Amino acid sequence: MHTAIEKNRFNHVDRIQEDKNNINNTELDIIGMFTEIWSGRKKILLSAALAGIISIIIVFTTAPTFKAETVLAPVTDQSNNLSQMLTGQLGGLANFAGVNLSGGSSKEIAALATLQSRKFIIEFIKRHQLEVPLVAKKWNVWSQKYSIDSDVYNLTENQWNNKKKPTDLHLYYKFIDIITISQDSKTQLITLSIEWHDPVNAAKWANLLVEDLNSLLAEQEKKQAELSVEYLEKKLNETQLVQMQQVTFQLIESQLKVVMLADATSEYAFKVIDPAIIPDNRSKPNKLVIIIFGLIVGVVLGALFVLLKKAVIDNK
Repeated sequence: MHTAIEKNRFNHVDRIQEDKNNINNTELDIIGMFTEIWSGRKKILLSAALAGIISIIIVFTTAPTFKAETVLAPVTDQSNNLSQMLTGQLGGLANFAGVNLSGGSSKEIAALATLQSRKFIIEFIKRHQLEVPLVAKKWNVWSQKYSIDSDVYNLTENQWNNKKKPTDLHLYYKFIDIITISQDSKTQLITLSIEWHDPVNAAKWANLLVEDLNSLLAEQEKKQAELSVEYLEKKLNETQLVQMQQVTFQLIESQLKVVMLADATSEYAFKVIDPAIIPDNRSKPNKLVIIIFGLIVGVVLGALFVLLKKAVIDNK
């Protein structure tokens, strides 16, 4: 019995001693690793310097990007109260007439969908002649400026070279790629931003997008309202029921208000809270972040090289 207890005691002591040895060995390994890194500090500094130089080259050869933002507020539908009253009374006639009795949220969704639609974007690009700035400009590393790529577009003859004229779909994807639309869930304010290499064009295009969208939606609503009025006046002449006539008059009045509103305001769907201005600072690339990241990568790679070299030598 005593022999078994003593044996267990000795085993426990051996395990404690073994754990202490492992801890000591680990401490020695860590100390040895840092000693090796310190002895190879020149190689690590050289690696960091090379990575820093590469980072600087990347920074100065990458085309700068500028971000222009405009903040918008969806315009509330002024006819919501009337719409709610008429929906139950004469919803069927309103639908036939093309009168929209839905709330403002559906109007906002339709406006945002139009803003990102292929038809609107392509027409916008062609209306403002943005094909060449979008596709044919290239970044000159030495002059740090943009210029027209003569291999793509001939400025003298004002035409595309070697069948390099972009398709409508290519133009759409090129433009939609530089647009970002976000909405604050609390305030419902919408931020439209454009990131482009030219700060002047970034701000100009952002403001033009909103102007063109408001104009387009106002014109569409106006045409639809005029057609609705024409249809409702025809139905008004066909009915003798006083109640039907009264509700039809209200529908006509609501559509005449739509026409007047479309003619009277330039901010039909979105009110501009804060227009885009020319940005002073580039949004990309972030020079400081790239250079610091490059230096860190250089130090890590240099340290790994020193430790791996030591491990290879020790294993021989």
